[in-house]
Formats: sequence, structure tokens, C-alpha cells
Amino acid sequence: MQAGLALRAGRHPEDGRILNYYSKNRSFEKMKQQKKIRLGFDLDGIIVDKPPLVPKKMIERLFKGSKESLSYRFPKSKLEQFIRKLSHFYLFRPAIRRNIVLIRNLKQLKNYQVFLISSRYSFLAKETKLWLKKRRIANIFKEIYLNTENEAPHLFKEKMINKLRINYFFEDDHDIVNYLRKKLQKTEVLLVGQNSEGMIEKYIRIPKLRMLFLLTYYYPYWTGLTAYAQRTAEGLVARDHQVTVLTSRHQKELPFWETFRHVKIIRLKPLFRVSRSFFIPSLLPKLWRQLNEIDVLIIYLPFAEVLPAVILAKIRRKKVFLIHNGDLLLPRGFLNRIIEKTYLWLTKIAIPLADKTVVQTWDFASHSPLLSKVKPKLIQIYPPAEILKPNPQDVANWQKELNLKDKKVIGLVGRFVKEKGFDYLFKAIPLILKTFPQAVILFAGPRQMAYENFYRECIPYIKKYRDKVIFTGLILDRQKMANFYKLLDVFVISSRQDCFPATQVEAMICQVPVVATNIPGTREAIKKTGMGLLVKPNSPKALAKGIIKVLRNPTKYIKPISKNEIFDSQEAIVKYERLFRDD
Repeated sequence: MQAGLALRAGRHPEDGRILNYYSKNRSFEKMKQQKKIRLGFDLDGIIVDKPPLVPKKMIERLFKGSKESLSYRFPKSKLEQFIRKLSHFYLFRPAIRRNIVLIRNLKQLKNYQVFLISSRYSFLAKETKLWLKKRRIANIFKEIYLNTENEAPHLFKEKMINKLRINYFFEDDHDIVNYLRKKLQKTEVLLVGQNSEGMIEKYIRIPKLRMLFLLTYYYPYWTGLTAYAQRTAEGLVARDHQVTVLTSRHQKELPFWETFRHVKIIRLKPLFRVSRSFFIPSLLPKLWRQLNEIDVLIIYLPFAEVLPAVILAKIRRKKVFLIHNGDLLLPRGFLNRIIEKTYLWLTKIAIPLADKTVVQTWDFASHSPLLSKVKPKLIQIYPPAEILKPNPQDVANWQKELNLKDKKVIGLVGRFVKEKGFDYLFKAIPLILKTFPQAVILFAGPRQMAYENFYRECIPYIKKYRDKVIFTGLILDRQKMANFYKLLDVFVISSRQDCFPATQVEAMICQVPVVATNIPGTREAIKKTGMGLLVKPNSPKALAKGIIKVLRNPTKYIKPISKNEIFDSQEAIVKYERLFRDD
């Protein structure tokens, strides 16, 4: 695979010019040895669109001094400059988003440097800087050059292209393109269409990555880990990459091969279960064959075969990234202790061999016996967390169906396993009822886990307060999950250990305050947003006190948060893409 953009060869659709650029068959090693390729972009018509509803001829009349091709007006009067400034105000100038997305992707590639060269006159400098700031794109350029000395646009661009030694320059003005092509011998000047549909993607193709996700469980199995993996896989596919998932066939009715939301899923038959994992004899042979067809291997931890998988990938000279989703914590038992120690030892060897290991928070990594000693190999990326907008009518109907009106609803979401600490909340029920006798617990998630009987341990508490605990079962429908959060007055994370539960971020996006145990990783969301309380872990009394405090004054903990502000799902996908492509 070529590790950079391929400038397309072929006839230009507008002027018939034959483009002979870099062959898309060049190897990654050859591309790395080349000097950085310098790409220059004009601003108006490439990054910034024309004002809507303004005729093209009127715009040309304002900017062109006469009918001569290279005659451009410099407005000398204060009135005309004011009109120009007004017409360049950022609200009146939409962004050409498809071009910006492509330029952002170019910036991620190590072989390219991206420059902005705009012939806008000096009196428009303030408006230009404001537009770039508001659109948050100034940082995608290595350097930005404006025509502060008010030179003729074509002369200014010729000077700067020569000075910066630009290899390829993208321009939308046909007259300037013709002039620059005659004057510049070492620069290819590319004409981009005159409207928002004439995109630079005519010339540029950024190669797709072929990725293999390796993990024990995947859709339709539901955990925080599988939710993160699914969102990441689907997010990368949406950015035009190819993602294959190699996982276990954890249910007999599941197909061995399936494509779901454009992600190819390969499921392998397990021979038998080993605690939370499986013994799958065909896994490593299948992985060896799949490595021929991919560029990057991504392994979601915990994963029992992590060390041999990393070694096989390195033999094949593939990039390998580990995605850490928590240290392995199993129920009591001699066999489980042996499994934990063996996994810890194998993973400690695997991490230095991998290219990088992604951690969800530095907080958890610094307290982890697995990660705290290997920090140079770590990189932090928040996991993608997203939720749909709740449907008010569906929420009202569901509230009526569950008889939740006038009740204080305490929400829980997750697998019924010991590390989630649900028993602490059940033990806190009598303390909560003393202050809020109308309180109920609404639980979404599977109760019976094949590898753990923690639910059975909690049955005495559940029976004692059967009229206060409501189980909805596992909710896989995304809209229904959003509606669930809107039923709640407070959302609770009572975990003994948890890496970074996305459920609390989803609750926050739905404007539900959170009470969580003050443990590494889990406390990150509340510390960043202020949308809840942290309480002492492993303490029913502290948990009850925190829940009561939030229920008494919930508005104190509800803040205007958007998923785009702190835990932006798309930002996480872009960071993963940059890591997998460029590391």
C-alpha cells in the first residue's frame, strides 16, 4: 500500500491537460525516502465558498478592474473597503467542507506539507483570521500567507509559490492558473472548478487503510469494549477505509461470515470456554492468512492470544496497535488467579513489541499494574461515545408503561459482573429510601453471564426490594437506549474497577447527572464536565449519600454539554485514523 496521497493521472475534465503525477504503485519505503511534497492552496474558491445568492458576474465586477484577464481592483475608498469587509464576514462565507476534510487528511500524512496562499488584500486580514478561527482550520496549514502588501494577486502568488518551493498549487481562477502555468516551471498548477461541486478530490486520492480488528467478542455481543470497537470500526469505514473483524462465534446461531454496517465480520468456532474467553484452535492460522490482506492489525485488550498475535503480525511486517480497555479482573478462584497472572505476563511482553498501545485515560494508565511501567509505548485517545437524541413522546409512553411518574429514577447500565459493583447500590437502597421513599432503580443490561454468577449473589437484595428494582433487559436499539437515559433522574457508576465507562458520557449528553465511584479512569468524565459527584469506592453509605445529594439538587449538576466539546466521537475516529496511518 502506498502511504501517501496519489495525485491522479488522466485528462483534466476542463482543459484536457494530461497529468503525470506519482504512481499509486510506489512502495511505502520509497515514499518515505522522498523529500516532503509541498502543496499550496488558494483560499477563496478552494477553502471558502462564494457568498450565497450573489450572482457570479456581480462578484467578478467587484473584483476585476476591467475585462482584461489579469486586471484586479484594489478598493481605495473607505466605503468600498467596508463593503468588501462585510462581504467577507465569516457568517456570509460558507466553508467548502469536502475540500477541507481532504486537506485535513493530507495534513495527517508525514510526506506532505500544506500551505495557504491567499491574495486577499491587507484590509481583509482581520476578517480572514476570524474566518479561519471560527471554522477551526488554521491549524491544518504549516504556514499561512496573506497579501499584506496589496500586490496584484497573480504576482503575489507567483512570488510566494517560488519562495516556498511549492510542488502543486490549487487555484480556482482560470486566468491566474494560465499565468502561473506559463511562469512556473517547477510547480504544477491545478485548476479547481468554479463552484462548490468542483472539488480538489478530482486530483487527489488518499489511499484506504485495510484494517483487521482482533477481539474476543463483537456485535451482537454487548459490552463497553464491543461498543467502542463497533463505533471505531464503523467510523473508520465511514471515512472510506476497509475494516474486517476477526472474532469468536460466541452464539451458535450467528453466521460465520457477515457484513454489518459495511464492516466485514469473520467469526471462528470456539472449542470450549476458558473463563471470559474461548479456546479457538483456528484463530492463529486464520490470522496468519488474513495478515496477507491488511495493512494494520488492531487488537482489543484483554485478549488471551495477544502475544502470539503480535509476533505473527511483526513477522509479516505489519503495523500492530493494542487498544486497552481495562486490566483483566476475574471472580474469585484459583484458576482465575492463574489466568490473570498469565495474561498480565503475556501482555507485558506484547506491549513493547506493538507499535503503540492506546489508553482511554492517563489516569487509569498511571494506576494500572500492566500499563504504568510502559508509558513510552502509550498514547491516550478518548473512546468514541455517542448517543441519539431522546424521543420525548416515546420517553413519555415508556415512563407511563413502567409507572415511573412522580418517582426518583436511579439508572444502571452494564453487564452483571462483580467489577461493576452493583451490590453496593443494592446495599445502599434502604439508606436512599429513608430520604426518597419513591426512589426506584432502573437497570438496563444482561443479568445472566455465562462466565460469572454474580447475579446469583445479588438475588437476596433484589428479592428484598423487588418493588424497587426494574429490569429492562439488554437494550441494543440505539434510539431506545437514548430514551432510557431520559427516564432517569440520576445515573450511577458503582464500579470496583472500570476503565472509562462510556455510559456515563451518554447519560451526560442526555442531560442526566452522574454519581460515580472515585476510581482511576471512571472519574475522568465528571472531573472534565462537572456533571455529577464522585464518591468513595466500595462504600454503600458513600454511594447513598452522593445519590441523595444529586437528587436533592439535580440542576446543579446539569450543564450545557455537547458530545462535540470534550468526548467527541468524530474527533476520536480522526485520531485513530491518524495513528494507524502515520505512526
